[in-house]
Amino acid sequence: MGWKWVSRTVLALVGMAVLAVVVAVEFTPIGGRVASWASGESWNALQPAERATVLGQIRLVTVQIAAALGAASALIYTGRTYHLARRGQVTDRFTKSLERLSSDKSYARIGGVLALERIVKDSPDQGEHAARVLNAFVLEHAPKIKPGGLERAGLPTVPSAEVGEALRVLLRSIPATAPSGRPRVDLSGRHLAGARLERSDLRSADLTKAYLAGSSFAGATVAGADFAGADLSGTDFTSAKGLLAAQLEPAASLKDCALPQALMANDTIARRVAGEHGV
Repeated sequence: MGWKWVSRTVLALVGMAVLAVVVAVEFTPIGGRVASWASGESWNALQPAERATVLGQIRLVTVQIAAALGAASALIYTGRTYHLARRGQVTDRFTKSLERLSSDKSYARIGGVLALERIVKDSPDQGEHAARVLNAFVLEHAPKIKPGGLERAGLPTVPSAEVGEALRVLLRSIPATAPSGRPRVDLSGRHLAGARLERSDLRSADLTKAYLAGSSFAGATVAGADFAGADLSGTDFTSAKGLLAAQLEPAASLKDCALPQALMANDTIARRVAGEHGV
């Protein structure tokens, strides 16, 4: 039993009830009783012409109230119908985006990512769903680092176009403070060398054992991000926010990493940036 059927039934019942009240007041003795009750003790002192005037006013007010109730019901129904239609459109757009993301054509997958971005802008409450899809897309399409070492031979020096777009939308267009709440981003164990992560929202993100050499985190927010076991050699953390609250020290490599002076004051980190891994 759909909402439309229920709403139509309720509106029909309300309409019938209002119509019954109008008919009763207009064409039965009930109208006179209502007029007598509304006039109080002065009703008995009124002349027939005066009583007719009062009764006419009561009937006019009844019709006006009925019209107002009818208009309000119509507005409620119209608003609810619009909401349902809009939700249906969002669902349809989401489904088409998923179809594009599963395409074997790179341009189609990029189109799917951009379509999800537009959906989130139009309907911010879809941010959580879009984030889950995009995160899964990145995990599926970014090369996975095999256990036992980084086998980088033949792996790309920068993420593919569709992965890059997915990262941009996931980490910039859907902030962790989105209305529907963005799930924790998981990029663990993925080869993302040369990723352009400037101004990204990576709060509490899982980047453990990821290969991020040569990536740029300039202006990114990384508070709470977990870099344990990640290769951050040659990465740029210039003007990154929340670095002191990020788990940076457990990273596998910080060689040639561009860090703020506040962190470079740490002797251990400074030696690791210089390529000395001893403590």
